[in-house]
Amino acid sequence: MLEFLLDILISFMVLGITLFSAHIIKFKSSTLENIVAITGLFGILLVGTGIYIGGSVSVHAYHYIIFIVQLIITGLLLLLYRLFKRGGPSKLINICSIFLVLVSLLTYVYYINASFIYY
Repeated sequence: MLEFLLDILISFMVLGITLFSAHIIKFKSSTLENIVAITGLFGILLVGTGIYIGGSVSVHAYHYIIFIVQLIITGLLLLLYRLFKRGGPSKLINICSIFLVLVSLLTYVYYINASFIYY
């Protein structure tokens, strides 16, 4: 039961990170906004695939590691959102938000692969 709960929590945290970052990132160029939209779509597809094929029978250490990493990324993204609300959009906030989303997606890809390796 705990492995299912951690799996769902991690999946929805990644989904929330990818969708919440689109609210923070503001570019003047429509091409860069399209890249952010594609990243959000990729996050939705990745989480859907991860929920469908992921999962494990028992809880391993990588569950907790990925969960803590996603919590840290969520906290940093909320801090960036607070800075965005206080100072308005800036290039540094946009770059940091995109970097955090990419790190979140890469750790989720590791999580899906680790669920196959350590099954």
